[in-house]
Amino acid sequence: MAAPDVELANAIVADMNATARNWTQYFRAERTWTPLWIGKDQLGDLQCIVNPWPIAEVESLSRDSTSSTYSIDFGFAKRLDDQTIEEIDNLRLLVDVAYKRYAKTNYTVANVGTFIALRRLDEYVTFDPSRLDRSKDGNTTNYTGDFLSVFRVPYLLKAPL
Repeated sequence: MAAPDVELANAIVADMNATARNWTQYFRAERTWTPLWIGKDQLGDLQCIVNPWPIAEVESLSRDSTSSTYSIDFGFAKRLDDQTIEEIDNLRLLVDVAYKRYAKTNYTVANVGTFIALRRLDEYVTFDPSRLDRSKDGNTTNYTGDFLSVFRVPYLLKAPL
């Protein structure tokens, strides 16, 4: 058994990679400790990382119990080479569908408890425009650079008694 935030992140990665998920684009989610992508080659395919946020919120409820909230960062990135606006639109749609799912999906992890999604995002960067360059090719506008989008979902842990 791992720490609660790691168990939660692993459950989310398994859910994201489940064959039953009908994502609009193919990707393989990966749990990491460093929410960064390095290098053009690494972003050739759509990347998805799932990171436990390093700050857990713990509140004392009584002398014998606490309430713990763990947050998970989700990141999507892809290198764009001379792509049309529709490519970015499709990536934005994928991220939008993902955040709507994970902001409301609860996870029960054996021997840990139930993680209840708090139905909100603590952070949401829909995309980073500073990582994209725009050029005109006749009547077509093309984009080159890195599509990058991240969001953070908090989960309240209900541990078994």
